[in-house]
Amino acid sequence: MRKIILLFAVGLLALASVLVFRTLQNGPAASSAPVRVPVEMIQVDAAQTAAHLSQAIRFKTISTQDRSQFDPAVFTAFQQWMAVSYPDFYAAVTTQTVLGSTQLNTWTGSNPALDPVVFLAHQDVVPADSSKNSGWEKPPFAGVIEDGFIWGRGAIDDKGSLIALLEAANVLAASGYQPERSILFAFGHDEEVGGSGAQSVAALLKSQNIHPWAVIDEGGAITTNMPDVAAPVARIGVAEKGYLTLILTARAKGGHSSTPPKITALGELSRAIAAVEAHPFEQKLDKVTRAMLRVTASADEIGFFKRLVVSNLWLFGGVVEAQMKQSNSGAAMLGTTIAPTIVHAGTKENALPREAQAYINFRLASRD
Repeated sequence: MRKIILLFAVGLLALASVLVFRTLQNGPAASSAPVRVPVEMIQVDAAQTAAHLSQAIRFKTISTQDRSQFDPAVFTAFQQWMAVSYPDFYAAVTTQTVLGSTQLNTWTGSNPALDPVVFLAHQDVVPADSSKNSGWEKPPFAGVIEDGFIWGRGAIDDKGSLIALLEAANVLAASGYQPERSILFAFGHDEEVGGSGAQSVAALLKSQNIHPWAVIDEGGAITTNMPDVAAPVARIGVAEKGYLTLILTARAKGGHSSTPPKITALGELSRAIAAVEAHPFEQKLDKVTRAMLRVTASADEIGFFKRLVVSNLWLFGGVVEAQMKQSNSGAAMLGTTIAPTIVHAGTKENALPREAQAYINFRLASRD
């Protein structure tokens, strides 16, 4: 019995030694501190920036699944406003229109031997219901500025990024700044429905044998209450999920709602949607999410206990996965997501639809 207890104690000590050793390997070290190069920060007018974003939101640059509803005149008006609002930027760049409404702006650098940097943003937004009981606290296309916030469709996705780029670049251009490396600003018009504008820009650059040194996109969400850092963290995206939308169609006999069949098209479609949602994809850590967590494990903001957990995912992986599943953003990092988004059926309340359709959007993890 004493030997068993001794062996157990030795094993426990060995385990603790391994855990602590791996944790210390990920700890912040003075020798690994990044070299900080002094950067002169530009100053922008915060009130003017907010006003510009508010004005940008008022342009209903909407992308819909039905491409016939696309209104190029709104995008033209928006781009005219951009040119008037940011005159120094547009005086410094060469502007091309790609695929009708996508804009490619090239700020030519002084050293043509250097590959350019590309900044991406998109002008379009998804539709928003402006009716009284739509759930919006403020009108979605009014650009209300209140209590330190700018309200409206596109304030984050993605006119916030678009205006930030324009504000910074306009200040630099007004100062006489000349980049050494060329800078390209690509502003897509249909990112929300497939991004054919961005694809056309990529094809154009390829045809001109232009190979970007870096491409900076709009970025992802700011996570909170994650296993590594509870505070808000702007994650660096190192991979992107795939995109797939499937359409489920159910058909049944039509007729009057007073004499419905046992199985209606809508009822059958509802059961199909429920069945899809009842079979989620596996949610687990993979090499990408593990690497992401390991990177933040060396940050000063991480306490020893959290660093120990994140540094030893071989043992605590299940605990970390359970915590990530507590939030929608955390769960989404663990695998493919399933989201029914659109349902079409019926045209009158007392008439049975012959057909019902549902759109189900999947964001595909690389392993799936």
